[in-house]
Amino acid sequence: MLLGCAGTPPSPAPPAEKQTETREPDAAISPAPAPAKSPGRTFSPPTELDRLLDAHPLALPTVKPATAPAPDTTVAKPPDGEKPAKEGTETVFQIQVDALSDIDAAQARKAVLEAKLEVRIDMIFDAPYYKLRFGSFATRREAEDKLVELAGKNLQGFIVRQ
Repeated sequence: MLLGCAGTPPSPAPPAEKQTETREPDAAISPAPAPAKSPGRTFSPPTELDRLLDAHPLALPTVKPATAPAPDTTVAKPPDGEKPAKEGTETVFQIQVDALSDIDAAQARKAVLEAKLEVRIDMIFDAPYYKLRFGSFATRREAEDKLVELAGKNLQGFIVRQ
């Protein structure tokens, strides 16, 4: 037998009575109003912003996909020390001068570089970057010579084999 704190046996608990609680709704709490049924989409006349946007359509940039150039029938003979190209293809070297993830920044940089270098810059999208490349050099040596010329104009880049 278990004893309580005072050394006396614990008294039995009185039988629990089942009590059911009935609650009446408060007069101060009212049910939430039902949402108004909308008849569907409603038409509103165009705003000033709509007219402004319609007046100036957005021009999408032209971006080349990142694919190898089409094979050319002429094959350039590589100088000593370079691997010969496979039959029916031409090895082309380009110089990549920048890679940006934002298309607007890439277009602005392209315009600056075209003005500074006076060459056409290709913008190639290779997810997630827009790569700015130029040139079509048959040998790596030609591309390296162009890199030296770029260094004189305070520009950096690297050679990419296509």
